Amino acid sequence: TTSYYKNPPAIKTIKTSLSNDNSCQPHIIINVDPSEQSSNYAIESYLDDGIMPVNISHQGQWDERTHTIRWGLLRETKEVSYDIYGENGTYQISGMISINGVSMPAYEIFSVNVDCYLSIEQGDSILVVMDEDGVFNSPNISAIGPDPELLTWETADSPMHGTVTVSGTGLSPEMNYMPNKNWHGSDHFNIKVSDNNGAMDFIRVNINVNSINDPPVFKLGSSEIDLGEDFSVPQFMTITMLPPPFEEEETIGYRLHPEKIECAKVTIDDAKGKIIITSKPEANGSETIHLIASDGQLSYTQTFQLNVRPINDPPFFTLNTNSISLEEDFSEPHYLSIVYIYVPKNENNQKVTYSIVPESVDWIDLQINSDTGRITIRPIPDKNGTQSFTIIADDRQETNNKAYQSLTLTIQNEPDPPEFIISKDELKLKEDFTGTSIISITPLPVPDDEKNKEVSYSLYPKAVNWADIQINYHPLQVEISAIENASGNRTFSIIASDGESEAYKDFKLIIEPVNDPPVTIIDSVPEINEGSILTLNGYQSFDIDNEVLSFQWEQVSGVPVIIDNINNYIAYVQIPKITQHTDQLTFRLTVSDGDISVPEEIDIDILDVAIPGDINDDGLVDMFDLVAILELISNIDVSEDALFENYADVNQNGSIDLGDVVYVFQQIMKYK
Repeated sequence: TTSYYKNPPAIKTIKTSLSNDNSCQPHIIINVDPSEQSSNYAIESYLDDGIMPVNISHQGQWDERTHTIRWGLLRETKEVSYDIYGENGTYQISGMISINGVSMPAYEIFSVNVDCYLSIEQGDSILVVMDEDGVFNSPNISAIGPDPELLTWETADSPMHGTVTVSGTGLSPEMNYMPNKNWHGSDHFNIKVSDNNGAMDFIRVNINVNSINDPPVFKLGSSEIDLGEDFSVPQFMTITMLPPPFEEEETIGYRLHPEKIECAKVTIDDAKGKIIITSKPEANGSETIHLIASDGQLSYTQTFQLNVRPINDPPFFTLNTNSISLEEDFSEPHYLSIVYIYVPKNENNQKVTYSIVPESVDWIDLQINSDTGRITIRPIPDKNGTQSFTIIADDRQETNNKAYQSLTLTIQNEPDPPEFIISKDELKLKEDFTGTSIISITPLPVPDDEKNKEVSYSLYPKAVNWADIQINYHPLQVEISAIENASGNRTFSIIASDGESEAYKDFKLIIEPVNDPPVTIIDSVPEINEGSILTLNGYQSFDIDNEVLSFQWEQVSGVPVIIDNINNYIAYVQIPKITQHTDQLTFRLTVSDGDISVPEEIDIDILDVAIPGDINDDGLVDMFDLVAILELISNIDVSEDALFENYADVNQNGSIDLGDVVYVFQQIMKYK
């Protein structure tokens, strides 16, 4: 559809056109060509009621109040457009153009048809029947339309007697209806389906809610009643009937279950709406009672607890004795037990607690088990006395909750030993320790009635042979001194006596042996002749600890010799000949106890032994000596003069001469 302005302004053309006519959403185009006009212009387009524009181009503004679309200010050639949607029908569209502030019709009025194909299959209405306070079964409602995915479901109005929710997209909605509580009758609401092209349809959902009988509801004045046995005044519990549901007026009857109970008499006063509770003699206990209301069809029950407390009896008991006498400082705890006389049957489960008055005294430790009533009596050192006590049993009930028994307790006075403590119960020392070691004795406090007693102290045993031990009174202590090279261990008792009783404390004295070095002794041998057998004697060497000793002889200096029996305390050495007048040998003896070694040295002078005529000093007088002396006389070998002059000057006249030769010759003949 195209329309032109009959008397166009100074503007080349103004055209309007309609595309996809007779559709759900017609498309309107307005074309303005201002090529012969240099002025700005504005356009307005008016729409009938019942239709709305969408997709407005060129920033056109929709005024819903005047149903007008406005564009401006425009200058160049423009093609503005928009779409319309609404309910199916024929609508009128017109327009205005304004140039330099002067407005005039822009185009002729033309008609637009909106024809969208959208409907609900079930028609205009549908009926749903349900029960009072029941569950709503959603009916089957579906739509027919060209674009199912664009359909939206919602409520068009609300029901009068309930609430409804409708939602969803597509061909069918999701809905739920809930009538008001206890209401029944007829109700309705409308559902709307629409698409984004403006097409829509409606359906009315009619609801019939069937009347359902409700049970008679009431309230009790209390859920629990507590009474004492043989209560004198009847007790009442109110029954409050709640308002009946809509249009329900019925006759209500009440009954109790159980009808009879042991602990009390329970009845109903229908006229006054009360439950009446009266006592039964000597009856007590607890009962759960149900009150049942019925309208002939339905019933409703409420429950209450009735508690009738028994009248309490005191928790009677006796003691296995009511008088106890013990000696002061008795060794083992003493116990006193509770004996029950009578416990009522209905009080078997009561918890009884026990106490004693007075709770304590300063001369005895008295404890009571609050659960069992058992009494434990323990001594307090050096304390005595006598006292009457009251034992109380309490079942913690409101009345008659206590029972009593008396106990007389006597602790007889007994003399106490003079107790004391010592500074240590074990003393370890090393053999030959220096100074005096001390064990202090500290007397403990004594009872007031024994402070004037004189206490003496002694040791057992009194003495040992490996330590000097004694008691000193000022200050009061045991003093221990060493005995040389002595060790041992023993337990000693310190005995304190006040003339009536004694106290003991033990301590252990340990004097650990210390390994003493062995004593190395070599028999003195100042000198020995050459050629002799030397006896090296270390027999007198000893170890004070009586350890097994080992011996080792060795030569320290002098002409080398061979030591026989080198690892014994006695060794032998063959003394060699010496070439000079004297010589000296030094020997060392090392004695060891396995841990400590002690060396000792001895120096021995070797004496030259001269045999007259034994010129060559070989121990024999023979032809060799004769030759030697002749050589000396002849001065054949002057270098040996010093060697032989001591042997060749037999007659000791200061020179070696023929007389000495004769002597040597005589000796040779003699030995032959």
